[in-house]
Amino acid sequence: GRQEYKEENRSDWNKLNVGAFTYRLGLVYLPVEEVSIYASVGNFYKPFTTFAQPNVIYYDKNGHEFNPDVNANAYDPQRGNQYELGVRYEINRIFDINASAFYSTKHNIVRNLGTQDVTENGVVTEYDVVAQIGKEASKGFDFDVTVRPVSTLQIVAGMGWSDYRTKASNMDWLEDSNINLDYNEDGTVNLRQTGVPRTTFYTYADYTIPKGVLKDLSFHLSGTFTDRIYQNVDDNIYDPARYIVDLGVYYTIKEHITLACNINNLFDNHYFASSTRLAKPRNFIATVSYNF
Repeated sequence: GRQEYKEENRSDWNKLNVGAFTYRLGLVYLPVEEVSIYASVGNFYKPFTTFAQPNVIYYDKNGHEFNPDVNANAYDPQRGNQYELGVRYEINRIFDINASAFYSTKHNIVRNLGTQDVTENGVVTEYDVVAQIGKEASKGFDFDVTVRPVSTLQIVAGMGWSDYRTKASNMDWLEDSNINLDYNEDGTVNLRQTGVPRTTFYTYADYTIPKGVLKDLSFHLSGTFTDRIYQNVDDNIYDPARYIVDLGVYYTIKEHITLACNINNLFDNHYFASSTRLAKPRNFIATVSYNF
């Protein structure tokens, strides 16, 4: 049941020692009791450990071909930065709003550029080409609003928007190469990231009957909007946008027993939870719990 190794064989292993200073700084300012403003900045660091794969040609960001078996640290580490600014406003727990905006970048991304034909012993073989030419940039904002008109009712709404893109850089050396590029040679690549919705929106309402025969009977209603999710931007292939509604009913008996029923995907929408898997249709969950 245990993994074992012999100490004398460790000299055959590739060893990689890297290090970097990373930080995150934040500042919060409260001009008045109801308002708080914050800002933050941080950086990112992640080294590469590259191992050779068959039928793959590796280039560094300067266009020099290398064999990862010879130099496992040929790729420069990924580095990046993130900046964020936000504000919160609250009035007597009746109303509060949160809003923030961010911008982040990541450099030294390794990307598959395309293919390259290699002739060996008169036989032409197509190899994939991998190089460190990538850059990623993400920007966006989000905000949410909470309203509590009475102590037994809470209404929440929130929205988020983001733009996540992959860009190409350090591509001057490609002009003289014989690579069958999927990227543009002029370095103007500006590709929207797949698998990420651009806009999300949610609403939520919670109400509990405060008195009477139905005291402590609670109703929960939530809705979540997800923008279209692209699988292939160039071919315009995407999962359509959807708005999913869930409903819940809860009833507490003498502060100890809680009966609950949740209806998920109330309107029985059909959509993909992942690229090849359909999400669950309308489904019901009933529970009974006892609080000691």
